[in-house]
Amino acid sequence: MEKQKKVLIAPLNWGLGHASRCIPIIDQYKRDGWEVILASDGGSLSLLKKSFPDLESHELPGYDIRYSKDARLITSVFFQLPRLWKRIREEFLWLKKFNQTAKLDLVISDNRYGMHCKRTRSVLITHQLNIKSPVFSEMINRFNLKMIGRFDECWVPDVEGEGNLSGELSDIPLPIAKKYIGHLSSLKKQEDIKEDIPLLCILSGPEPQRTLVERELKPILHDYPGSYLIRGLAEDQGERDEDGLKVIGFADRARIQDLISRSKLVLCRSGYSSIMDLNVMEKKAILIPTPGQTEQEYLADKLSDHTRFRSIQQEDLSLGLRSLIASANRWGLS
Repeated sequence: MEKQKKVLIAPLNWGLGHASRCIPIIDQYKRDGWEVILASDGGSLSLLKKSFPDLESHELPGYDIRYSKDARLITSVFFQLPRLWKRIREEFLWLKKFNQTAKLDLVISDNRYGMHCKRTRSVLITHQLNIKSPVFSEMINRFNLKMIGRFDECWVPDVEGEGNLSGELSDIPLPIAKKYIGHLSSLKKQEDIKEDIPLLCILSGPEPQRTLVERELKPILHDYPGSYLIRGLAEDQGERDEDGLKVIGFADRARIQDLISRSKLVLCRSGYSSIMDLNVMEKKAILIPTPGQTEQEYLADKLSDHTRFRSIQQEDLSLGLRSLIASANRWGLS
């Protein structure tokens, strides 16, 4: 009998997008008869455990990158580079030790740059091949390509040509094989669903910006009775009604599928995984890029004239969000 192959799938814990877009990949390898092992940390690990309680899972060192309230992300990350590099090194050593007994056939890393092995085929999933940075751009991208080059192959969760979402972020040559694998989403468009939720707000991502945008959005959401807010906090498993606003601490993919299907309009960060989900679901959304996160700012700007997407800066929410919501039924009309 042929030996069952083993794959380790390890998404980054930076918001929940990296873990959620790995779900269809995990499903595919399970269908193909592979033994799938999971590894991550924080909310991403919690999401994977809830989605696949039958699979072996392991906790990796957390990157623990934090935003400042005022500085741009690139500045914040610059001062955290020693700790970030330490975490990448720790996960690399963890994998090296783990693989001595696990005897993996494949490692799939979603943006975890330490998850590669010399003697085991290692694949990196990322759309960020060309990092948008206002400073040190050449140096940052040279370093990024060097890190990508430690893997055997790079899978880009996008399509070439018409329907491409990532734009300039993925449109550069690599020192290793590059493969476009299509838009990744565990969600599916549902027909004939009553849209009884005026607004669905889905939050995630690093602090303190997640909390700051929640504070900005709550007073606005209260103006639309029956709306929902998903806080995106794994440690908050509660649900409550706050004067007509339904607040959910943490929702699994089945619940998110249901809520997005029933919503007339979605508010969320312009994270790439969220954009893929909404594109698959064919839902209109207002994208709110995380301040200073240049990738989200680029995507929000690139998609601002898309038939289903509009964007607004976090600092403009109190002044402009209500009018943008009111205009949603006219999007896409010439």
